[in-house]
Amino acid sequence: MSPQGKFLAKVCGETKGNVFLRVQQIDRFREEGFLLTQNTMAAKFSNCRQLIHRTLHDNAELREDENIQKVLEVLKEGIDKVYKKDCKIS
Repeated sequence: MSPQGKFLAKVCGETKGNVFLRVQQIDRFREEGFLLTQNTMAAKFSNCRQLIHRTLHDNAELREDENIQKVLEVLKEGIDKVYKKDCKIS
């Protein structure tokens, strides 16, 4: 920009990324989309459980909270249900 606010130039770095890799990822998802979705959901449930366990470790007063224990159980059941054919997570 000039002192008067006129656009003079822009600088762009090297474009990164591999088109062939992205195409392969898309093809893989088309072939195994359901399994990848199941794995993603199970991982998200597991990460939530780990986060709650870490919070309980740091906050002793929450360890006996019934609601938190129920949530942990629901998440555990969710991980198991994700891989069933008739999977319905409520």
